[in-house]
Amino acid sequence: MSSLGRVVYRRFCSMMNHQVLHKEGLFYIPLEKGQAVLEYTLKDGIIDMYHTGVPSFYRGQGIAKILVQDAMKYVEAEKLTVKPTCSYVLKYVNENPNPNIKVCEL
Repeated sequence: MSSLGRVVYRRFCSMMNHQVLHKEGLFYIPLEKGQAVLEYTLKDGIIDMYHTGVPSFYRGQGIAKILVQDAMKYVEAEKLTVKPTCSYVLKYVNENPNPNIKVCEL
């Protein structure tokens, strides 16, 4: 394995130890260089997930997926309906159907 592969692997593994945090309108993971975010609005039981962002240094490591997975746990627990206006969130819900989560048609 190349040294580059080992560096990427270690960086990815350290991301797995980071916790997704949540405050109104935002799921996020604090990173050494910035933060990864999933932004949303909530109105009348519909959560509009409109933006995910991961700093370029961390892209391609599954961090956005971790954010969306955690957000979906919240959606399921709160019995909300997802409006996936972010293209990444839409891709995620299409590839990972969950019968316990309602998804708005766009």
